[in-house]
Amino acid sequence: DGPYMPDSRAFYKLIPAWSGRPVISCQPFKVNINKQGMRGIDKMPRMDGGDQILCMGDSFTFGLGVDDDESFPAQLERILGDPYEAHNGGVAGYNLSQEYSRLLEVGGNLKPEYVILGVFANDWEDLGYTTYIPNEKGNLVIAPRSMRAHDFNAGRIHESWDDVAKDRRSRAVELLLKSRTAEMVYTRLFYMKMARASQDDTDGVAPGSWQRLGSLTRELMLGKSTQQSERAWSNGSLLIEGMNAVVKGWGGRFIVMYIPMEEQLSRTELDHLHDRLKQRLKINSIPFLDLLPSFREMAGSGKFYLAGDGHLNEKGNREAAFALANFINQLEGHE
Repeated sequence: DGPYMPDSRAFYKLIPAWSGRPVISCQPFKVNINKQGMRGIDKMPRMDGGDQILCMGDSFTFGLGVDDDESFPAQLERILGDPYEAHNGGVAGYNLSQEYSRLLEVGGNLKPEYVILGVFANDWEDLGYTTYIPNEKGNLVIAPRSMRAHDFNAGRIHESWDDVAKDRRSRAVELLLKSRTAEMVYTRLFYMKMARASQDDTDGVAPGSWQRLGSLTRELMLGKSTQQSERAWSNGSLLIEGMNAVVKGWGGRFIVMYIPMEEQLSRTELDHLHDRLKQRLKINSIPFLDLLPSFREMAGSGKFYLAGDGHLNEKGNREAAFALANFINQLEGHE
């Protein structure tokens, strides 16, 4: 079981005060969710308030596959030191629509000086199929990822959640997965199946990677313009610009940090989404921390990604944290 519960705005969110050891690529990692529903232990209230930093994003910000203190928000706090305090608001599986909803909830309460949005290419996935639905106040909002809009409108949020969260694996498979060896075999077979499905259409990317990322992500990274990919791009860009406006509304600073896909380090033809985002942020004067050049430059010095998974390992998170710390120090130095 994961640390997730239904949510009427973002479809699901983290369970406050949850702790456990999920498994990624056959390796367990420690996860604690604090009382505020963010990753990490509860923080003692500071008398002086400190300089608050809120890190938003999906599984890369959450730190899927690494322990609490190895995620880049936790490492960022240690690097910057007092008086900075960083909060990990990442949630695995979120797209830009859900991240916007989470910012309104978490950021509105905290009102931090800095909000860091860690973006990965598949954050635009599903946005090409956007459905607008009324929220509890009657305003139109974007239907969250994986949610069936008609269930939401009919007040069946929990039924929709249960359907999507339902485990379709057999009892026999569940018993086998209690064995680490059996889990490794199961995982290997799964990736072999994905490889067969993509062997005729990989565009040179590691077999199965496109299945994990999604078709719209693939089109955007390769620069293949379709009606759905353009809609996804437009919706995602507007959501980022909306987050920037929200943060500026309480006097904070908004930073977008681009986290590259592992295959992208060696293949420049996958840079179309990255290049387009960089240009759009420049036009809108939104600070942009680009990890792609430095990750490419240091690619030969060791792996930044979890083997067989694609998320950042401890080293990848550390490099992201150092880059963020330098970026924030530079912004502070310009004042």
